[in-house]
Amino acid sequence: MKTILFFTLFLMSALLYSQDEKQRFENTQTKQLTSNAAYNTAIDQMQSSADKNTQEKIKQLDDQFELNFSEKAKLENKIKLLQQKKNQAEDKVTNAKSDAEKEKFSEKIADLILDITKINKKLADNEIELKNLQELFKTLNK
Repeated sequence: MKTILFFTLFLMSALLYSQDEKQRFENTQTKQLTSNAAYNTAIDQMQSSADKNTQEKIKQLDDQFELNFSEKAKLENKIKLLQQKKNQAEDKVTNAKSDAEKEKFSEKIADLILDITKINKKLADNEIELKNLQELFKTLNK
């Protein structure tokens, strides 16, 4: 009888120990799965944030491209107008009868050339800015 009692006690303790180990294993697995899920969620959120940030930067670059091109068109129109005025002044110099008129139109031509030079400098700066924007765009799209 002692043997049966001892054997029953042994079986009961083995059963309880195995259930306890099973519970610990399941808790460990749950914690690992939860940790992995939290890690994956954090990675997904960071990727989403990075994608959103990249999209915002691309939108800003697009706006800057538009401003750059509109500025370029505006400057080119100014140069055309100044070139026309310069040509008109040159025609007036050739048609001028007195030296005072020729001097007056020559000064006007010099002023127009100076203005054209300034605008050409602005156009060159605009072109440099456009190249910088293109490089930024290329790096964002890699």
